[in-house]
Amino acid sequence: NSPGPTRSSPTTWRSGPMAAPALRQSRWNTESALRRIAWEQAVQPWALRGFGGYHALANVGPLLGAPPTVVTVHDLSFIHTPERVPLLRRVYLRWLTAITCRRARVVLGVSQATADDVCATFGVPAARIAVAPHGVDHARFRPLPSAEVEAFRAAQNLPPRFWLFIGTLE
Repeated sequence: NSPGPTRSSPTTWRSGPMAAPALRQSRWNTESALRRIAWEQAVQPWALRGFGGYHALANVGPLLGAPPTVVTVHDLSFIHTPERVPLLRRVYLRWLTAITCRRARVVLGVSQATADDVCATFGVPAARIAVAPHGVDHARFRPLPSAEVEAFRAAQNLPPRFWLFIGTLE
């Protein structure tokens, strides 16, 4: 009887105490969506033989042949803003994210809102969902002294108050 995953370190698990994750890098160039899907769904499950667990880092894992899985879900934007996602990508993500989340031993949501969304949208029991926010290096990313902020704002000709968004809306 092997233990289930622990929520403190879901990258990999084996019988007994948690072991450091074993990492392998693919020789495949997965920049092309079709090659990435072929890798993810056909080659990767074969490469995972002998591993005690698998951490799918972005919503989707292999349909067949993967060891027990933990999946991280960053958001469900492909469902909530479908007009921003190409049709084939949207269908792929909707179908495979739902299956991956339902099969996973643990689903990690990067926020409580994402965790609640996975529960409501895919019917994953809340007991199998944990919140694991993105990490921030507080030594590097911290509030600066007011004078420094004001000097930068003035140099960049920014208004006193503004909203800065860095990311994608697909």
